[in-house]
Amino acid sequence: MRFKLQSHILSPLVAVVLCAIIFAVITLNDKPSIVAGVVPHHSVADDMIDNFFIELKKEAPSVKTLVIVGQDHYSQLSTHIVTGQIGKTNYELLEDVKNYGINDFTVAIGKEHSFTELVPFISQHLPDVSVLPLMHTGQISKQELDELSQFFVEKTDENTVFLVSTDFSHYLHENATRFHDLRTIDIFANFEEESLPTIEGDLWQSLYLVRKIAELKGANQFKLLDYDTTSSYFTETIKDNVGYVSGFFLKGEMPSTERTATLIFTGEMNFDSAKYGDDKYYPFKKVHHLLRGVDLAVGHLDDTSVSAETAMIFKEVYFSNLSIQNADAETLENLKKVDLKVMPYQTTIGGKSVALLSYFSEDTEFNENQMLAEIAEASSQNNFVAVQIDWEEMGNKTHTLDQQKQAYAMIDNGADLIIGQGSSEIQDHEMYNGKAIFYSIGKLIPTSQDLSKESLAIGVALENEATEIFVFSLVLNDGQVEMSYTSNRSEIFTLE
Repeated sequence: MRFKLQSHILSPLVAVVLCAIIFAVITLNDKPSIVAGVVPHHSVADDMIDNFFIELKKEAPSVKTLVIVGQDHYSQLSTHIVTGQIGKTNYELLEDVKNYGINDFTVAIGKEHSFTELVPFISQHLPDVSVLPLMHTGQISKQELDELSQFFVEKTDENTVFLVSTDFSHYLHENATRFHDLRTIDIFANFEEESLPTIEGDLWQSLYLVRKIAELKGANQFKLLDYDTTSSYFTETIKDNVGYVSGFFLKGEMPSTERTATLIFTGEMNFDSAKYGDDKYYPFKKVHHLLRGVDLAVGHLDDTSVSAETAMIFKEVYFSNLSIQNADAETLENLKKVDLKVMPYQTTIGGKSVALLSYFSEDTEFNENQMLAEIAEASSQNNFVAVQIDWEEMGNKTHTLDQQKQAYAMIDNGADLIIGQGSSEIQDHEMYNGKAIFYSIGKLIPTSQDLSKESLAIGVALENEATEIFVFSLVLNDGQVEMSYTSNRSEIFTLE
């Protein structure tokens, strides 16, 4: 009887405990695992923005506040960062931010599409959620961002989600936009702090701040929702594409630190800075966006000397590596001062080891057997081996049998990609044993005697599962290199 009485008495207690446990589980599950996100702010991508907030409502139903970070597109600010009121403002957090030392500049916030483009979607899908905007300039430092990240970690709870309102690559052909964004998305997801300032796109500081907060809150798993470019929304050719990305950062450890590594190779440059007077960057002004935001941008020179001024110009238009024939000591010193690497060169990017080799077939010291041995050695030590070879086949539009024989031998010895230089004409390309051979990609900056003004740039995306080759068509127009939108040479294919 006593046992039965105790059982009878304990039953309500058990029920209460079970109810408490169930309530706690429900409450815990209701807390969003989403800590941060990225969303476009161009109206052309309204479908992506709409889908982002639909998914946010579904995956984080208890979110109460959105902190939106965007850049100052219209140069309205005299300080590095401001806040203000927009939509359903979180006034308590606004006061905290103002007390931290960030000024209220609501007028500027109301003119900035980083915020105004998102508010209607928030009102529609998350009408009870409050908002706090943060608008910054390109002058805000990493130290300022780190301190601000710590402030928000201390001042906010799990019901606050941080959003970066941004777009990715700008002013490029659609394929070039996709090429660049492969790297940028991975750098953002993996939070490579030192690489973020090198991306092609909107200001890197927006990405850094939100990603830093996500890291401090233990949210290192990135879920990509959507990706697209401007061209997808139009039937006609769009010259200046923008990359659009949306996704979430969820609580949890980063699954891998490996990422896509990107390389780009351009044709020979016959560059004389004196020719351009005061505007020495003139030839590159319409193509530097293509070179910017890649891990390695490789140029080719047929000269033996490079002045200090020319070395600086090459560096500032984003070249990282050069192949140069018999460079003299002064040239090597000039290149070293601006951190321009001369081939051969080996490095590791995103967990992938890469070797860049360069040869001049007409050089008196050229030895084919030695070249093949060096390629084989590089292949044994690296995941990817690219070989640039200057064949000096001037004016030929198709490759010769000697070129083909040599290219096949290089691939048989471990080369993954052959970039032919030396001809003013673009020659054909082919696949051999799953590897790509470009017999000549033409001259990026030809001489006045060269008849052809067309060249190619070859992009390489070393992804975790595959290697993609992007072929970009370039043309010299009124002395400036620019992407060609009428050529049929542009394409993408995958190496085996």
